[in-house]
Amino acid sequence: MKPAFALCQALLVGVVTMTVVACGGESSAQVRSHVYGQLTVSTDVDSLADHSGFEVLVVSNQQADLDTLGVAETDSEGRFAMDVDVPERGIYPLVISRAGATLTIQELVLAEGDSTRVRATFPLNGRPVRLVSHENASWTAYKNTKSQYNRMVLELVQENPDYTEAEMGRVIRQSAGIYWSLQETYPGTFGAAVAAAESVVMLEGWADSLAVARAGDIAASHPSKVEIVRAVRRSVARLEGQAAAVRFVRSHMTGEDENKDAALLSEVVVAYMDSLNAAAAVSAARELQRDYPDSQWARWAEGAIYEVEHLLPGLPAPEFSLVDINGDVIDKQAMADQFYMLEFYTPTHPLFQEELGFRQALLNTLDEAIFEAVSISVDPDSAFNEALLDGRNLQGRFVFEPEGTESMVATAYNVNVIPTRVLIDPRGLIVRKYVGASLEELEADLAMLLMGASR
Repeated sequence: MKPAFALCQALLVGVVTMTVVACGGESSAQVRSHVYGQLTVSTDVDSLADHSGFEVLVVSNQQADLDTLGVAETDSEGRFAMDVDVPERGIYPLVISRAGATLTIQELVLAEGDSTRVRATFPLNGRPVRLVSHENASWTAYKNTKSQYNRMVLELVQENPDYTEAEMGRVIRQSAGIYWSLQETYPGTFGAAVAAAESVVMLEGWADSLAVARAGDIAASHPSKVEIVRAVRRSVARLEGQAAAVRFVRSHMTGEDENKDAALLSEVVVAYMDSLNAAAAVSAARELQRDYPDSQWARWAEGAIYEVEHLLPGLPAPEFSLVDINGDVIDKQAMADQFYMLEFYTPTHPLFQEELGFRQALLNTLDEAIFEAVSISVDPDSAFNEALLDGRNLQGRFVFEPEGTESMVATAYNVNVIPTRVLIDPRGLIVRKYVGASLEELEADLAMLLMGASR
């Protein structure tokens, strides 16, 4: 049975992050929208009825650099209007301020030719800012559907701890159907496009045939097509095998967009790694380096080749030598004859913080004689590292690596994502590497391994 924590990670899905944050990264505008409306002050606060001085900004945040894309100021009646040029259709922050104080920040959908009317009375006191347009109505419907889905998942978990996979599957398929139907209600809108992508991705592993069918109905030009293909690749693998999955991914490499094609080829590498076909994985990675030498994926391929050659299941774990916070040396020889986990983390990382409760519960159930956790902080800030342990009785042995991800042990285990965990068996061989939100998978693998070891 899946624990509630894992559900929050795996089922309260956030596919929206693939597409909704638009960044002003191009030099010339491609999309023009019109934004207008009226902002007023409540007579309870200001009886003069002078509504001038509200500043309305549309901004783009790219790599922490704030870029103003549109700006307007209200007149005495609180009215304003502006044309906004943006790089692409998507979500942009709408910032409303007055007298230097930010009053609210809203998600605003901007699309070619769309006109959005903004209405609000300040102070808001819990009232919403009204964003009236076809695109923003679609986005609101998407967000409402997402909230309803999350609520249904939580209710199932909280009210029925012994829920079955069939019950969860019904919730997922029902919500996926609502997401998919937004294309009929709001055809051609950004919200409907995001919902369609989420509908496909959330079905992977729960209704694989339906995921494959719906993926075929999504246009090649969809902004999340790569993410969709990646998810459905796993569905195809379950239905028809890894060879068919690789063919499926390659069939979407059109030659029209090098970055998308390179990203898809990286998924071919991952597919071969998943099936432990080391030779094919290295060959595909070399192909990636050869065909897309100037892309970020060529650099990614170098790490993938190292992963295949040193970190696949069944290979000897790389040597390491560490000193824990008690001054004791930890190395492969010291950890021999038991299962152990190398856990790479940073103490302030949101996912690691969220996982702490589940991590502690998992480790509390395990006998230290047959399993031990070695937690390696790659945050060079000693104050953060010490604060995590202050007043807490966390299971495991803790190591602080001041060189962070550049340290020898992090480099040896190719740590690029936090958290990363590597499970190693009593013979010093790698069982599996777990990246990101995969603590539930580690738990399942440990249960099987330790059950076998106890026989």
